[in-house]
Amino acid sequence: MHLSRIAALILLTTLVGCSDAPPYGFPNVDADARLADDIDCPNLDGTYQFLGDTSGHFGLNITALGADEETRWSSVTVTTDANGALLYTRRMDKQTVQNLAMSLRDYDDQKYERWRLTAIAGPDLSGPDISRALQDYYSKLGSNGPTPERSGQETSVQCQDGWLGIPLRGRYEADDEGTRIRDDTVWLARDTQNGLLARALVGKYYEFPIWCGDGCKGIPYYTNSRTAWARFAPSQSPPTWHADAATLPPSRASIAAAANLERQREAARPKPPQLKVLATPDPRAPEFKLRVQALLRGSAVLTWYAEEPRFIHVGAVVDKEEDARRLMADLRNDREVAGLEFLSIGPTDQKRTRINVGVYLKPRP
Repeated sequence: MHLSRIAALILLTTLVGCSDAPPYGFPNVDADARLADDIDCPNLDGTYQFLGDTSGHFGLNITALGADEETRWSSVTVTTDANGALLYTRRMDKQTVQNLAMSLRDYDDQKYERWRLTAIAGPDLSGPDISRALQDYYSKLGSNGPTPERSGQETSVQCQDGWLGIPLRGRYEADDEGTRIRDDTVWLARDTQNGLLARALVGKYYEFPIWCGDGCKGIPYYTNSRTAWARFAPSQSPPTWHADAATLPPSRASIAAAANLERQREAARPKPPQLKVLATPDPRAPEFKLRVQALLRGSAVLTWYAEEPRFIHVGAVVDKEEDARRLMADLRNDREVAGLEFLSIGPTDQKRTRINVGVYLKPRP
């Protein structure tokens, strides 16, 4: 087959099925949403959902920024600067940040602890530029774990008839059967319902082989070309994120270190010499158990209470490590308690704190 006939065939297959009109169910393009100083460029200023609706129209599985690799963001705010660059700020909701942080804690305990300390410290707002301080804070968070906000810009844009084209920067596989976005470009426009429309020319990619020795490539061409669509509805930005120390437990290494320090402190406390053997059963034990239960605060529960040869073994599950320390202090202040022996402390499967102590009662008169 002559090369001229091959070129004609390739041209024919690329023209079939292409359309610039939104599909059924999508709003029309807002022809009046143009930039005043460049009528070829659309005015895209607004906040949109980061993940789009394809409504069954040949899945253009992209985000509002044309990238497909990050899907955890909930919204994106878009503006255009005086030079025509597209400025954007991606945001995620509080629960997503929390889930990602807990996953990081399970995967990389030390990295999580660095992220947690940065998060709790908060941004440095002492300077005049608060916006810059917040961006620095989000950047520090992002260097170790999830960040609730990330800003950027896209300068390699092109405008045509009210559509703005942004590059995908690299080959994009639209499915597992060789369908690709042609020209690595996605086109964006505002619709009549203040949403963001996205379209891209896609087709099944082939190469016509040409033998010319080692290292040669074939002539690329597409078949079944069509316009794929997605729509990103207008959205509200999630509330400004701030770290809640109560929902960000220390790393497991920190908890273990604190438990070890508590053991050392308890071991250093002098024990009364007469507290060697506790006669069992001790008639004071039932009444003491009631007082122990009265010391439990919030959702804390008594999980173990038993008279042993040397002491009364008390086990409890509390919400936080500081609750465990408070319980030990309250036990020491009981009128019948002569001393405590620290046994263990550690996290539960429900991310609470389990503590076990041995309680020495004063000798009976």
